[in-house]
Amino acid sequence: MTTPFRAPLSGTAGRDRRSAPWFDALAAGTLLIRSCRDCGHRGRPDCSSCAACQSEDLEWAAADGGGSVICVIREHADGAPLLLGLVELDEGPWLHVRLVDCEDATPGSRVRLVILPPNTDEGEHVPAFTGVV
Repeated sequence: MTTPFRAPLSGTAGRDRRSAPWFDALAAGTLLIRSCRDCGHRGRPDCSSCAACQSEDLEWAAADGGGSVICVIREHADGAPLLLGLVELDEGPWLHVRLVDCEDATPGSRVRLVILPPNTDEGEHVPAFTGVV
């Protein structure tokens, strides 16, 4: 889906049994979300039941990787600002993510998935979003 973006990260993402398919897909260049087999509603990767019908019959589905910024938080600790955002995926779910190379992002800005590599040997790939040119 996308080429991994190379940028430093702080902190380490870690997997467990439930998140393993999500992290495996990110390492392969794909962002997964949850899809309800009963009603088709698309949900966040960390949901365990459907927000629309409360079914627990969920499957993994690939997201296209496009979205729109809902809000931006500029963290100014330790030098250069770190941009964090709430992004609404084109499929519907909202994700809390890092925004990279889009310092002028505002609500409504279109963004595209980039996958950040692990920052340690024990870490995992993580999704981030960058501005659409």
